[in-house]
Amino acid sequence: MNKDISNQSHIGSLKNYHRVRQRKTPGLGISALLVVGVLILFSVPIQANDFAFSQETYYAFEDSRSATITIDRVVCEGSSLINDEATIVIREDVSLTWAPRDCSSKSFEEPILNDTIVENDESVELQFTDPSTEEMVSTTLIIEDNDAQSLQDYSVEQIRELTPNDLDSRKDEFKQLSSKDFSRISTNLDKNKVTPADVQEILPNGWTVDLNTGEMTALEGDKLTLNILKKAPTDLSNKITVPADAANLNAGFGVGGMGKPVIEKLEESLGFNITQDTYGSVVTAEVGGTEYIVIPNQDNITQVAAGTPALSIAEGGFYFLTTADGLQIQVSPAPEPLALSEALDDGAVTLGKHGDTLMEIPQDEFNNAVQTRQRKRRKGRTVAISKSSREPARSGLRPGFYKRRTRKGALETGEVVYTDKTAQTVYPTLFQPNTFIKEAKKFDPVNVKEVVFNANGTFYVQYGNAHYLIKPNFEVEIDMVEREAGEPKIVCCDNGLTYTIATDYREDSSERKQADTSSGSTTKQAEKNREIIIAKPDIVPIEADVCEKKNGKIVCDFAKLK
Repeated sequence: MNKDISNQSHIGSLKNYHRVRQRKTPGLGISALLVVGVLILFSVPIQANDFAFSQETYYAFEDSRSATITIDRVVCEGSSLINDEATIVIREDVSLTWAPRDCSSKSFEEPILNDTIVENDESVELQFTDPSTEEMVSTTLIIEDNDAQSLQDYSVEQIRELTPNDLDSRKDEFKQLSSKDFSRISTNLDKNKVTPADVQEILPNGWTVDLNTGEMTALEGDKLTLNILKKAPTDLSNKITVPADAANLNAGFGVGGMGKPVIEKLEESLGFNITQDTYGSVVTAEVGGTEYIVIPNQDNITQVAAGTPALSIAEGGFYFLTTADGLQIQVSPAPEPLALSEALDDGAVTLGKHGDTLMEIPQDEFNNAVQTRQRKRRKGRTVAISKSSREPARSGLRPGFYKRRTRKGALETGEVVYTDKTAQTVYPTLFQPNTFIKEAKKFDPVNVKEVVFNANGTFYVQYGNAHYLIKPNFEVEIDMVEREAGEPKIVCCDNGLTYTIATDYREDSSERKQADTSSGSTTKQAEKNREIIIAKPDIVPIEADVCEKKNGKIVCDFAKLK
């Protein structure tokens, strides 16, 4: 990718650096010199730069022709240059000048040359010298290659950089997108750059957009993606991992999230109060004095007929929430991640998009709860799915994880007691259940006819004409392997079933990229190795009538289990 950028190594004027010669000070020893140095250090105020780039990092597509770069005058009235003309030289042919008492921001265009070469994204450092302090001010322009990447592979950050020209020039490609991919792009556009009229020109056949509100309407049966939360809050613990594509219900189903917020529509159709936490992972509904906590499933959002019941059963015993105009969202029961981490003595918590939760538990507590073969130098780990409701905890229990005693052959259950003296029932499950389902179908594509994840953490499997229940347990093994060996894997069936998956694995590449870059690991060893979970669930034959298809969905009646 060639770029018409002449100032890669140096942009703007360079300040001169001078060597300061040491002078001997008669009669002063080392201690006195230190005192003098400290006095000088604290007596000279540190002057802030008057000017700064408006962004730490700029993004532009290779076919954008140019990138708009803005410089803000961050110190104006208090500046020593307020009554003088100030000029910043970007390069020989570009400079910006501020008149006396001019506090505005000014922009210039950084040219970009488009090509047809498939290559990696490139970064360019942009610099100028602040005229008040003579300090170098820098930013980075990342130029994203457009030659190999299709629209459905764009990250949310790339989507928000799209302009009306981008939409118009790729109109044919937009028309080829699935409804799920199109809605992922259209609901995450920057509404300050793109208008509903711009999107109207690229809508799928049968879709409409309100040119005033920006709200879109899809065809019945279309799979959809809602606006994605822009970023996690600053107070989110580094021990908490939430889905990268969490649905933002406080936005509407419209261009860039325009339109009436989905959460308000759900409140109207369901008739009770709903709130979404600040980082978009879980939604709390208050019904009859009881709180129910769920996570919206971005993989299962559909446009259905208007007037569909507001609350209905989904496959596996999960629930659908539906707005009056037919936006239907599957939800999974979930814990509140920060509260769960606090209950587990600040243990790490990874919340999956289907409610599966990888929990780090203090070793002594874990050993008391389950028999474990994990190394004692590590904290205990287990994977669970929660009931949606939180109830008052049993008297005398301190915060933490507890496994309940169950009769032989029955489903394992446990509970988490929170610091507010409430408790939530949990069931063992498998990490990344959708990945397990994909691997199970790949294991024997001919005979594996159905695999369904259930709300109690189990999996229903139809293998040929036989029916089975996969019953996870709280006990898992943790190990470190070479990074290449950490891909999901199922081994079956002579010695039972073994499911292996890396703890940093994510179901799609964009999530996996985020997880890998946010891990904070900087050592070569950490980059080389990967932590894996080894689960060995039970395989239990069941009668055909335990799990049956009703209205196109498989739902199990666990009361029929012997």
